Amino acid sequence: MTLAELETDPHPVLARLRAAGPATWVPVLGAWLVTGYDLAVRVLRDARTFTVVDGVHRRGEPGPGGLR
Repeated sequence: MTLAELETDPHPVLARLRAAGPATWVPVLGAWLVTGYDLAVRVLRDARTFTVVDGVHRRGEPGPGGLR
């Protein structure tokens, strides 16, 4: 996936991501993208669990420095 795809027509990209699962690491964004409604609500309501480990968002690292 590219930024151009997301900017031009995000719907097919988001459909593929939703089919893959409720949350996907997206390297081009350097972030997790939550596409499942139930998980999105859970993430938004639980800042203690779903947060950046050290307060600094590290690009390209879905492990340490990513969501815990």
